[in-house]
Amino acid sequence: MIPCIIPHSTASRSCAISHTPAKAAVLGILPSDHPRNEKQKVNRISYNINEVASMLGLGRTTIYKLIDEGKLARVKVGARTLILARDVDALLQRQAA
Repeated sequence: MIPCIIPHSTASRSCAISHTPAKAAVLGILPSDHPRNEKQKVNRISYNINEVASMLGLGRTTIYKLIDEGKLARVKVGARTLILARDVDALLQRQAA
């Protein structure tokens, strides 16, 4: 048995019920050090317009303006407009210099 990790609506923080790891897994509540909670870091190579705008703290219109001015390159994949991570980094490096 593991200590209670399931939030209860009771005012006390302790729980008289012991929950098995299987029950916790079924409920989607696992200890923070559980292997299933470790997220694999993925190095992204491209982002969409909204993600770039959010990362840079800019609006979508400003991102499109940077693209139109040739300051930020875009890649079209079907109807999607993607911006390579290296191009975002290059833009920031140029602005910092």
